[in-house]
Amino acid sequence: MQESLTIQQQLNFPLVINQVNEGKKLIFKIFQKLERVNPTLIYLFSSDPVKHFRETMRKRGVGWQEKTEETLENSLWYKSSFSTRDPVGTFILELTKHTEDVIRQYPFKIHRFNVDVISYSDIQKEILKIIKVNYTQNT
Repeated sequence: MQESLTIQQQLNFPLVINQVNEGKKLIFKIFQKLERVNPTLIYLFSSDPVKHFRETMRKRGVGWQEKTEETLENSLWYKSSFSTRDPVGTFILELTKHTEDVIRQYPFKIHRFNVDVISYSDIQKEILKIIKVNYTQNT
């Protein structure tokens, strides 16, 4: 299972589309369902999530940026919480805070990778090692 603030959103997406507490309840229900398979979480994060998010939006182009901003503007969380000059930056910081809160309560093994200090190709190599170790232990 992979989680990243700006790439994959299995854990933080419920926080985007719901109120934070409702999103967390949904996430913890998902954790209960996953318990029997004992997953390993691969968590990608950035030391500067706002800068990283803006760079990701730039790289992915106008269409992705517009879709992301539309999702943000339509989220219950955004509508109820933000009146700021930098709604995207504020939103990403809040999302990071709540995602980290959920991650601290994650009941399974976590491997964290800071994308600011390790390349995606090196992360991929580490993930392959993790898969090999987990596969060997479970067979």
